Amino acid sequence: MTSNQQILTDLHLILEADRGLDLMVTYKGVPYICKARVQGIHQDRVRLKVSGTATVCLLTQKRIKVLGSDFLEPAGADVFAFDFLTGEVELDNFSYLAIKLGERMVVRVEPKTHEQVLIDTEGRMTPGQLLDISLSGLGTLIQLQDYDPALKPGTSVELSLELPNTSVMIPGRVISATRIGDGQRLSIGFAPDSPQRRAIFRYLVDRRAEIEHELQMEYRDALRSRGVEA
Repeated sequence: MTSNQQILTDLHLILEADRGLDLMVTYKGVPYICKARVQGIHQDRVRLKVSGTATVCLLTQKRIKVLGSDFLEPAGADVFAFDFLTGEVELDNFSYLAIKLGERMVVRVEPKTHEQVLIDTEGRMTPGQLLDISLSGLGTLIQLQDYDPALKPGTSVELSLELPNTSVMIPGRVISATRIGDGQRLSIGFAPDSPQRRAIFRYLVDRRAEIEHELQMEYRDALRSRGVEA
């Protein structure tokens, strides 16, 4: 894939002006920002210096978001190479994002364990595995042998899920259904006026704090594995 030339032109301007950039990565569903500065550009490959605990995500993530505030429209890029100890990363295959910038910080977390979701469609119960959850909805994976064709976009459902220290039953509506391997991924939006969203909010706050700690531990482990004491 060839990089968008307008993005590269804008990055040249940012390099000349010595302006910083934000790289956005995602860790267990939560977006994090790595501060970055452009060090050089060769053809369609851009070399940057990055810093921050979240840089550990660049070891495994192949596609990230590049944010430039007022100076650059949000873009996506591939991680071509990354040196964790020096903080130098090379990016290529730049393209504009299809999402709005304001949507990027929605807190959607992945659960710590494989919580089950039960989906009630007019009395028919379908089990699924919780993939991620936010205050507005959740993603769940349903095995193909359990999938009910009635679970199509627009279908109203009742959801039951077990969260740490609480059980939640909340109405929702199927937003999308996507085939993933041997299963079907459903995105389901919660009813906005449901009082059960309070319990979900408390879970999101607690889980976000856990994820922050897990990210810090992963960063320290990555340093130690390279002979550097955190």
